[in-house]
Amino acid sequence: MQRRTFVQGSGALGLASFSGEVSMANSATVLHVPPEEDRHELTFMQWPVNRRVHPGRIFLDVLQGTIADIANSIAEFEPVILLAAKEDHAKARKLLSSKVELWDIPTEDLWCRDSGPLFAKQENEKLAVSHLQFNGWGNKQVHKRDGQIAKLVAERLGVPLIASGLIGEAGGIEHDGHGLLMAHESSWVNKNRNPGLSRDEIEAHLLKAYGAEHMIWTKGVYGEDITDYHIDSLARFTSKGRVLINLPDKPYLKDPFHKAAIETHDKLVASGLDVEVIPEPNKRRIKGCEFVASYANYYACNGAVIAAQFGDKETDAIAIDTFGSPRLLTQDGGFAISYCFAFSWAHALLLNARAMNRLIARNFIVSSIQINFATSSFFNRTAFSFAFKSTLFRTKGWPSWDTLLRNKRSFADNFF
Repeated sequence: MQRRTFVQGSGALGLASFSGEVSMANSATVLHVPPEEDRHELTFMQWPVNRRVHPGRIFLDVLQGTIADIANSIAEFEPVILLAAKEDHAKARKLLSSKVELWDIPTEDLWCRDSGPLFAKQENEKLAVSHLQFNGWGNKQVHKRDGQIAKLVAERLGVPLIASGLIGEAGGIEHDGHGLLMAHESSWVNKNRNPGLSRDEIEAHLLKAYGAEHMIWTKGVYGEDITDYHIDSLARFTSKGRVLINLPDKPYLKDPFHKAAIETHDKLVASGLDVEVIPEPNKRRIKGCEFVASYANYYACNGAVIAAQFGDKETDAIAIDTFGSPRLLTQDGGFAISYCFAFSWAHALLLNARAMNRLIARNFIVSSIQINFATSSFFNRTAFSFAFKSTLFRTKGWPSWDTLLRNKRSFADNFF
């Protein structure tokens, strides 16, 4: 099962520190990354623009509209800062509410959880960026701009950038904020990110970067998707000692992702954690093998939960009941993008800044742009509404691939 298409990267960045970056190995700084469920100061997001990553013009327009709609919805609950190059602000501003602030930080893609800053508290309670260097998921995607985002955000905030000594992404690790981490080896113990480092050495760096004490490893899956199977698409800490995991009702053990998911579940249970299982959807509007239908890809902002729907009435209802938030904004996982898997739904695109002094952000937003559309009864309005240039569609959901193909003559020249 392929998760995202590889777009070979350029501008790869090694472990060498940027100017102004403090090496954690040479620093006495003690850091602590707080729990995700803590109250946020704000959410960071990124504006997708790169045509090597998103070559279809109409698709990119739709994608940008989706990001704007998500930002506008989050902004009803907490401040949102959207990162984008100055030359991209005019287009973005037309789609954004006045509550969304734009910063002049150039971007390529939207995965702020992976390429954005990981915020932590120092012992003096002041903010710092605990830096995991992004290299396009092992040089699989262009990242000349995205590889600089954490550094530029830290500079703008005037906070220290503390190098972890690692290449990787925050989407590849889950933390409970109380001393425990979990990850798949495939996203870290990998020559495409940390060549020459053993698992024990990587673990030591991660524990220091997050201010944690213990770590749970499982193997994961190497080379079958662009992220090398990020843990955040499978399992999430919901509080101290508690995990939500998304599993198939009938695992197909010849599928490497199903096999790895079962192994991770069993390891978490054996570690004494309280593990709640939520079933994967059996019926999906999008049936492509690269579409990641994971209910673990949700985002909890201040006072609301953003979660995905995939078209399976039974499992969608179970997911809604599981989240149990009085303010649940559900997104239809309809018009999927094969290579936009990263965040755990609304989890990888955004970067939530939790309350710890002033700003604290983490990366969040939509783990697979499965979040294309949402109707919110809470807002008493359709949260995301789109119309193609051709005015072919104005629906409460995304058109199926069959519908798109039937109408291809009307927009094929622009879409592809």
